Amino acid sequence: MKKSNEPWNETDVWKNQSEFFTWLRGQIRKSIWQFYPVKNEFKNDQTFEVTNEEKQQYGLSKSTKKAGKCVFCNHYFPKSKLEVDHIEQVGSLKSFDDVSEFVSLLACSKDNMQLTCKPCHKIKSYAERHDVSFDEAKAIKGAIEIIKNKEDKAFLAYRGISPGSNQKQRREQIITYLKSHPNDI
Repeated sequence: MKKSNEPWNETDVWKNQSEFFTWLRGQIRKSIWQFYPVKNEFKNDQTFEVTNEEKQQYGLSKSTKKAGKCVFCNHYFPKSKLEVDHIEQVGSLKSFDDVSEFVSLLACSKDNMQLTCKPCHKIKSYAERHDVSFDEAKAIKGAIEIIKNKEDKAFLAYRGISPGSNQKQRREQIITYLKSHPNDI
């Protein structure tokens, strides 16, 4: 008799199968990706020691020792503020059958890696999750932040846009504006 392998049914830690595999995905990412030697070597190769002139030129703090350039925004950041991103996304983990492919994609070669700043990495991840372009994700995340800070009406009014009567309308107005003015985020 084959034993059932459904740990989500044996504890109250996870409400369902989806929560279990979300947890498992995080644990695998944390244990492999965080200390993955190929990723760490890639990050070291993509960053450089900065001179005092470069610190000033790139707006880096005096204590910055190494820096690198984000592939999306082309700004320079201290090494500690940069992340290594998978060019081809690792994907989801929804069943035990997915584990092998997930680990294989996670432990990728350097040609599937790129250096990003943390904000751009979050935008790219959002774009992949919601199947939208990077620019659209940037506009949506910008709108979310503006609304979260309760600055939506002022943001629109300052730009000569009559704010919509409800938050949903204002959100769409902000997204539309930011899509056509991407540098205003």
